[in-house]
Formats: sequence, C-alpha cells, structure tokens
Amino acid sequence: MSDPSQPPTENLAGSRVIVVGVWPDAADQILMPEAFCIAANCSLRTAARWRMNGSGPPFIKLGPRRIGYRRSAVEAWLSDRERHSTLDRRSA
Repeated sequence: MSDPSQPPTENLAGSRVIVVGVWPDAADQILMPEAFCIAANCSLRTAARWRMNGSGPPFIKLGPRRIGYRRSAVEAWLSDRERHSTLDRRSA
C-alpha cells in the first residue's frame, strides 16, 4: 500500500516517476517532462525542442514555467511514430 504523504508514482518504462494529477482513468494522468523523456527515451533538451517546433506530443501549460503531458496524448504520439519497416516513409 502506498504512503498518502508521498507523491503518487507510476512505473513507466521501467522507472519510477512522479506524476501530477492522478485520476481513476490512468490515461488522464499528467506526466512531468522527466516522465515523458523516460517514455520517449530522449533528453529534456530534445523534448523542449520538440515543443518549440511542434513535432512532439501535445502538452499542457500548467503555469508560467511548468508544463505537463497527458499520458493518453504521449501514448498516441508514440503509437503514431511506430513503424514496421525502415522502408515506411511516413513522416514522423
């Protein structure tokens, strides 16, 4: 059983990460950039570049200097990038 005084955690990509906003539907969890980077296997700098040029998943502006990613949006974005062959020329 988890300690209610501790922030909620979710096992994502084999790592323990802090999530913000835990609802009964896990798809509605808000992931912090660090959690997204674990799932996407990228650096925070790469994630920031993807946000600036619009090539990453949709994000939520939580405050003036804080963003998050809806878990369902991250999963959809990752699924859209899935390929079955190196010959698959769909834009990523």
